[in-house]
Parts: sequence; C-alpha cells; structure tokens
Amino acid sequence: MLSSQEPKITAIVAAYNVEYYIEETLESLLNQTYTNIDILVYDDGSTDDTQNLLKKYESDYTNVTVIFQENRGIARTRNRGICEAEGDYITFVDGDDVLPLNAYEKMVTSLVSSNSDMVSGFVQHINSTKKYPSGLFKVAIRDTVKNTNIRQHPELVYETTVWNKMYRRKFLLDENILFPVDKAFAEDIPFTMSVHLQAKSVDIITDTVYLWRIRDRGDVSATQDRSNLDFFDQRIEMLLMARQQIMSYSDTANVLHEFDFKLFDHDLNIYLKMFENRSRKFLLDFHKRVIRLVRETTIDSLDEMPIGKQIYYRAFLNAEFDTYRKYVNLAEKNVPVVLQNNSFIFEDSTVPQKIKNALNFEKGFQAHHLLTSIRKNEDTDIITISGEWYLEGFKNIKPSQERIFLEILNIDNNLLVPVEVTRRKRKERVNWRYITRYDAFDVKFNVNEVVQKIGVGRWKFNFINELGSSRIAAYIGNPITARRQKLSYQDETISINSHYNSNWELVFNVNNLVNSNHDAFIHIQCQNIEMIPSGIKLFFEADRKLTNASVVVKQENDDKPIPVQVYDDTRYIVNIPLIGDSGNFAFNKRWLLSIESEDEQSLLVNRFSLEVPHELNVLHLTNTHNNHLEVLVAERCINVKKVILQKNYLKIAIDVDDKIRGVVAKSQKYTKQLPFLQKNGTIKVQLQDRLGDFVLEDDIYMIFILRLAMDRLY
Repeated sequence: MLSSQEPKITAIVAAYNVEYYIEETLESLLNQTYTNIDILVYDDGSTDDTQNLLKKYESDYTNVTVIFQENRGIARTRNRGICEAEGDYITFVDGDDVLPLNAYEKMVTSLVSSNSDMVSGFVQHINSTKKYPSGLFKVAIRDTVKNTNIRQHPELVYETTVWNKMYRRKFLLDENILFPVDKAFAEDIPFTMSVHLQAKSVDIITDTVYLWRIRDRGDVSATQDRSNLDFFDQRIEMLLMARQQIMSYSDTANVLHEFDFKLFDHDLNIYLKMFENRSRKFLLDFHKRVIRLVRETTIDSLDEMPIGKQIYYRAFLNAEFDTYRKYVNLAEKNVPVVLQNNSFIFEDSTVPQKIKNALNFEKGFQAHHLLTSIRKNEDTDIITISGEWYLEGFKNIKPSQERIFLEILNIDNNLLVPVEVTRRKRKERVNWRYITRYDAFDVKFNVNEVVQKIGVGRWKFNFINELGSSRIAAYIGNPITARRQKLSYQDETISINSHYNSNWELVFNVNNLVNSNHDAFIHIQCQNIEMIPSGIKLFFEADRKLTNASVVVKQENDDKPIPVQVYDDTRYIVNIPLIGDSGNFAFNKRWLLSIESEDEQSLLVNRFSLEVPHELNVLHLTNTHNNHLEVLVAERCINVKKVILQKNYLKIAIDVDDKIRGVVAKSQKYTKQLPFLQKNGTIKVQLQDRLGDFVLEDDIYMIFILRLAMDRLY
C-alpha cells in the first residue's frame, strides 16, 4: 500500500474519431483502483461525435480536462501533453484502448519501490468479443524484473509501444525525450528506444496493464493497416532512427544484435507473409524497398532463423518469387530437412542451389515441449520434472544421433547448474499429413544440492538438444494444465512454489526460510467458483491446515464470518450468500470478501483471476491484496423496451444505463459485429457501412447486446 503522499499521475489521452470507443477508454481510467489521476484528453480535430462525448465527461468529472485542437498528429499531441502535464508520472493512452482497473496501482507501486525512470507491463489484445495475449510481449515481458535496463535484457527491443508504460515526468523533461513530429506512423519506436537507452533503470512487470484494441468495427487504426506501403516506408524510417540511437552508444552491441534480429524476424516478416499473393509488379516494387533496408543494416540475423524462414527470406532477396511463395506460409514441420551421416540435407530440388548453399543449420530448428508432471519424492530431496519434446521438421532422427541435457538457471543471479536428462519411450502422433515424433523425458535433481550451487531465487529450466552441428535450446513449460502441473513444497530451510510466466515457461520461486519471515504467511490458492441460488460457492486450497477458517463478507454495518468446510486436508469449500438491500440476489455489485483463520500466520492469497460464464450472468472473482477478494456477478440479460427499424439503422431502447460493449447479429450462417452508438438508454445500430452497403446478408438474425461490467465483457 502507498502512503498518504501518493504521487500524482497524468494520463495523456489522444483522441481522433473514436466515438465508438472513447467512453469505454475513459471509464477504465476513471475507475482505476489508484485514484490520484489527472486525465488530459486531446481531441485532435475529430469529425464524428467524439467531441460531444468528451464535453460530457469534462462537465461530469473534475479530474478530466479536454483540449480541442486542429489536427496536429499524435506525436505533436503527446509532446504537448508531456509539457502540460503536472503529474509526477505520466502515461499515454490511445482513445480506442482500455486499461485493467488495477493497472496504474501496479505500475506506480513498482516505481515508488524501485525509483526507476520507467515501468513497462504486459499487454493483451481485445476486440469486440475476446481478449488474448499479444505475441510480441510474450517475448519481451516474460518475468518481472526490477531496476534493470535494455543492455541487461536486450529482448526489450520487442516492446516498442508507449502506452503500456508509466514514466517519471522529470526524467523525460531532463533528458529532452520527445516524439519525432510530422510522422503519421510508428513514432512510438524511437521514443521508446530513447527511454530505454537513457534511463538509469526500468522495471518490467508481468501484470497486464493495457488492453490494445484490434478494431473490428468502424475504420481500422494505422497500426492495423499493413497493406499500405507508405506506412511501411514510415515504419522502416522510424526503425532505422531507433537503430541509429542504439549505434550511438558504445555498450549496446548485444542490443543492436537483438534489434536487427527483431527487424527481420518480426517487422519485415509481417509484410512478407501478407504479400504472398500479390502481383510480380507489386513484389518487385516491395523488393526494392527491402534491398534498400538491407543495405543500411545487416542480414547476419537470418542465420539464426528457422530453416523455412531462411529459405523464403533469401528467395525474396534474390527475387526468386516462386520459391518465396512456396515457403512463406509453409509450416516449419513440413520443411524437408533430413540428417545423414551427422550432416543436414535439404531435400527440395525446386529451390535454387545458391539459396540451399546459404542455409545455416546451427540455429535453424525449433524445439517444442509439453510438461506432463512435477513431483517431489516424499522421503528424499529429489524433484522430478517429466515431459515430452520434439523438433520441428524431423521424422527420422535416432536417439543415438542427438544429445540432450538441461541447465537450471537462476535468473536473479545468472548462475546455472547442468542436470542430466533421462530419455523415456518414444511416441508418435499420426496426422493425415504428417507424423510428429515425441520423445518423453524425466529430469531429476536434488533441490538442496542445486540451492548450494546457484542459490535461492527464480529458477528456469533450459532444455538443450545437440543434433549434428545444431544446438537447440528452449525453456521447458507449456503444461497440460497449469493447475495440475505445479509444485508447492516447504521444509525447515527452503520453500518452492512453481508458476508459469507470460510465455508459459516453468519458473520455480525458491525462498530461504532460515532467518526470513516467509513462514509468517499461509498461502491460499483459489481454485474454482460456482453459482448457487443465493450466492456463490468458493473452492480454495491452503499450503497447510487452517485453524477455524472462515470467509467474511465485508459490509458497512455487519461483517459476519461464514465457516468453511474442509473436504480434503488443506482444501476448503464455503457457500457465500450475496444478498442485496432488497433481500434478493445482488447483481452488478462488487462484494469484498476476506479469508480468515485463527492461525498466528497471516494469510496471503496467490495472485489470480477467475471468470465463470453462465447462461444469464457471468461470475468474476479476483484478489485485491493479501487475503482480500472481490466478487462481481453481472447480469447478461438486458430488457428491451422498444425497437424501431429505419432505412439504415436500428434504434433499440433498453432499461439500463450501463455501458454497452457490443452489438452482435447472429443467424444460422453468419455472426456479425455491428457498429453502434449509445446515448443513455438508447442504442443506435448502423446497418450500412460508410460506402452505403448493407453490413448483413439476406437472412433471419438474432440481435445480442453485450454489456460491460468492470473491465470484462458480458
């Protein structure tokens, strides 16, 4: 918890023609659990209803200030915000995105404790129907690290966005870090690189702090329009500007190497995969642009890519477009590589020999792991991790041709220890097009011996396969189910609790209990929730037995403990009534609960978020701090009072003023998200697009209205 002298945050919101989204964006800012926030909204000359919506928010909330300006572009808008902000910290928000309600609390808490210049958090994508992790951030933000920098973690080149971060404003002003102006696209990249290179330290947290919208109604954003070669040129210009920034420092060779790899592995690769079916004339035009890029960088990083990607990259660079088209979207497992006499052979006579000769097999293969169990011997200090692995593209590798072993790495001090791997019986899974060879393995190690060699901290497990001249390494993870493939262990000297990071890699949190206060906590894991007629049923587990455990429903005048039922040693069930003032079940109300016991140790609920959909409602449960929980049961049903069908829109009057997240039309053949505007209790659904074409085919449709509760979709 922060002190009463809480630092102020200024959120700089850039808004341009976001009438469909701006209300949800502002609601997510106004309902943050951290409340000392000023919101500066810059309307950059919107021509839709955005300005009217912003005026209403400015009149309703004292901490919302709206500045209307002629269209100046997002870079000039953000630079103006940096100069006019008054907060100790600043953030940037796009007017069509959303923040989780605890995002700013997580970030400001990190900065206050570390005194870093910036904190960067995890990002998920959202659209009108779902939420899912962003692939780039699974690479860049795998584990929480405080007081670090991009030289120590060069993988941070993969996260170049500005809105998943919180900055110390004085740092930006002192270092004169601003956005490059007169650029319509990708101006985030050089700004973020400047911050990373000049910050004395940054924090990386795996908590999701930003929900990046992928628009599926209205106009697409500039970041989504990747077919525009003008945008490609501007993106490359910004990337090369960032590259020059890296090269201006003498201690960033590893950062430059990672940046160049990302440039080809991701930035350029997006376009190559998208242009497969374009004309030869178009490809020749794009080829000229790529050659200019190659002349200003280096293509050494191609040698570290998978074999299939090496082929279509080198084919495109040599204007061999037939080979490029053949391999650009071919699954890596179908690339024809065999191992003969300890040498790799690429078996495709249609590929030009000069491309075959350029292939580098040393780092050209990918390993995949499946984690099946983690267990500790009750009588010894031996831990066994079991799983399976396979290498993409190989069907005929004999066990005698490869060597496998594992290294346990302490990511807090970079110490490591090698561990033997036992190969078990080979498995084959047959698909109608191919056979995948899986090798089962066991890793056994004495945990106390490993502690003596690499110390306590966060351990990761690097599985290494040596095959011919190739050395393939990858952290093991990818559990069958994260709830079952886990370990919680404690003795007189150490405790171990496993978890999976944002890239689903296995991590052991190993703590020393000697001369520590770790034993002062009893750890609680919430496992499941169910609806019952008058409330919810909660299932949770403790890492030891609880004495007279109970759950307390926090109410204004009456906090009554509810006894829990023990059903399996350290597992518990409790029925919790959630009755409102009317005496009926309370929907759309947040309830605070706490798990308590008569034990001397404090209870600590492990971080989690559970969501259970039902036919008529959705149950959401999350923890706030220590042993406190928050429950919300949101109704899915909305009563429709009146419907008016006019020429090009549908007007629906509803009986609630809640914010609506989406309108969906569904027939037996189609499901279509419809653009809409909401004003109070009326929803205006557009039936024609901007070109005057109807958005629905001829059919019979059911209309579904999706409502928003907290930051979740119902």
